[in-house]
Amino acid sequence: EKLANDNAEELGLLITLPYEPAEVAWRDSEGGPAANAEPGNTLRAAILFGPDNAQLIENELKALDAGSSVEILSEEWFPAELVAKSELGEESKLQGTAYPAGPFLKAPYSEGRAIRITDTDYFVVELRKP
Repeated sequence: EKLANDNAEELGLLITLPYEPAEVAWRDSEGGPAANAEPGNTLRAAILFGPDNAQLIENELKALDAGSSVEILSEEWFPAELVAKSELGEESKLQGTAYPAGPFLKAPYSEGRAIRITDTDYFVVELRKP
């Protein structure tokens, strides 16, 4: 069970980071739960942006898609603030708004979603390769 990688530079080589993140925690794996993937490489990241940048990103996502309300399971390796927030709810779930991950995509990752976690400046980004 590998813990999360918190190196933003390495993450920036794998996905597009529209702005400099304040904090990242991410894992990539074969298959797995990210974006409901079939076997194939997936990447899941929790990314904190500064408040202004988080709003700019959400505006960009909203311009492409209205988004939909979702509940996602928190991961033990998520940043402490998200883990604490999930423990306030039922079943360690986080509420958020999911959008297609367009601005975060970078080849070979070609699909996925970006979820703005409600009342935070965190995005949980789930990408997968075809």
